Amino acid sequence: MPNACNTYEMPTAGQPARWLPLKVAAADTGISRRTLNRWARQGLIVADRLGSGHGEWLVALNALGYPISIKPFRAGTSTSGETSA
Repeated sequence: MPNACNTYEMPTAGQPARWLPLKVAAADTGISRRTLNRWARQGLIVADRLGSGHGEWLVALNALGYPISIKPFRAGTSTSGETSA
């Protein structure tokens, strides 16, 4: 069965329906914590850190329950357009 994050096009529009801690967002979306953490650090998804920028990530999810991207990108594709393994 293909991983949902490899076939899902991240939405770029709309207000966040809710903000969740990264661990909870990973469990709700089926996207790994490691992947969400990497996307947040790279600025690909709407996320913020608690505290003075060193705390836990909070991830914004849309009404469908998926992370909202900052700019259009397809999950599983590098910035060069090559699909990751």
